[in-house]
Amino acid sequence: VLTTFHFFVEDMLVSSLQYVISENHRICENLCYAGGAALNIKWNSALRSKLGMKVWVPPFPNDSGSSIGALCSAIRTYTQQSTMKWNVYAGPDIVGTEMKKVPDNWLSLEYSLASLAKILFYLQKPIVFLNGKAEIGPRALGNRSILACATTTEMKSKINQIKFRENYRPIAPVCLEEYAELVINPGSKDPYMLFDHEVRPEWLH
Repeated sequence: VLTTFHFFVEDMLVSSLQYVISENHRICENLCYAGGAALNIKWNSALRSKLGMKVWVPPFPNDSGSSIGALCSAIRTYTQQSTMKWNVYAGPDIVGTEMKKVPDNWLSLEYSLASLAKILFYLQKPIVFLNGKAEIGPRALGNRSILACATTTEMKSKINQIKFRENYRPIAPVCLEEYAELVINPGSKDPYMLFDHEVRPEWLH
């Protein structure tokens, strides 16, 4: 039922946008898309592929982005500036003072990336990774993330259990950017994790 509803809404979304574009006699190359539905990576990917357009979704497309929009409006109204510098890593510091909030039964350590990779591989357990400032929006973009080794098929279920999520929920594979298109399809830049990517068959175990 959920799958049927998902594809039904997806078809409605694509056909509605196609109708609006054609009714306004617009030849569009770019689409900026926001709203709660814009957190659905499957729908975002369908829009990009079926409309044949470049689709941009902000990192906080739901109501959490309203405050940023209000700020942009105020800047334009009171200063006449039409642009604003911003960074998705604009949240509070999560290293240092925040580390004091680590639960008593957790182990808090500093590691190099090489040491961290060894821990993930040999222990085969997920770890919480904290670095710099927290990200704006609902996605964990590397500064406040759960990391795990991708060499076991059980890891997806483990992470979903930790996050109290349904088992069908996806998790994001991570690799070096220069190998992204080789390992992941399509493997294009997706800095806010808002589009669908799948590991290529030859990399599956």
